[in-house]
Amino acid sequence: MAKTEQSEPRLLLLQQHEGNDSRVVKRSFLSSKFSTFERKHCDKASTSTKQHEHRVALLGFEIATLLGVSDLSRSLVLLAGMFHDTGKRYVKDPSIFLKNGKLSPADREIIEPHAQHSQDIILKELQHPFAPRIALIAGQHHELLDGTGYPNKCVGSEIDPRARIITAVDIFDALTNNRPYRQALSYRKALTIIHRDSGTKLDKDVVGALTTLVHNKQGRTHLNVQTRNHSFPFRTLAFH
Repeated sequence: MAKTEQSEPRLLLLQQHEGNDSRVVKRSFLSSKFSTFERKHCDKASTSTKQHEHRVALLGFEIATLLGVSDLSRSLVLLAGMFHDTGKRYVKDPSIFLKNGKLSPADREIIEPHAQHSQDIILKELQHPFAPRIALIAGQHHELLDGTGYPNKCVGSEIDPRARIITAVDIFDALTNNRPYRQALSYRKALTIIHRDSGTKLDKDVVGALTTLVHNKQGRTHLNVQTRNHSFPFRTLAFH
């Protein structure tokens, strides 16, 4: 990524993706308070973290759109995606994120607090009426439906529906991009792994929307992934 692209405020993504029907929401999110917080976050985040958050934000926004949620909820997903890993700045040993192989219990004790740190940082530093909602979504991005996630082992309905979008996209992006210890997986392999947890750890409708987007973007019909007819009940959920 070129230097100019790295330094460009990522809140401009909202301008690129919100339509004319959501001007009030757009004006609220593109306030100076968000710009100040965004620049502060970019100054402290690594390049790889910023790029990862950028991808998660965009894909999460597209999934939210496909699921038919409100303009506000789509914007909350976008912004939470941009800042969901801001808590990594407080991880004692950042090299732990590059470790090859399964994490030990000691490793997890070092890594897992970053989600709660993200929530705390957003609540403390982003002085905006929407900050609590963005913070909650960011703080829950490692929670899983069966209660095996972190930091609070939330179960089912305890997890914000918008956070479930970030969770699935975060996993997909991690699997499909190179890491120092492994090469990126193909989209097909990544989706196969994600579908194993569909309906148990991951929201099945989010997984269905993710699969649809990947099919559409790749122009393929031969991704060997078992999919179901998804009703997308997000349309009827009360987002607030």
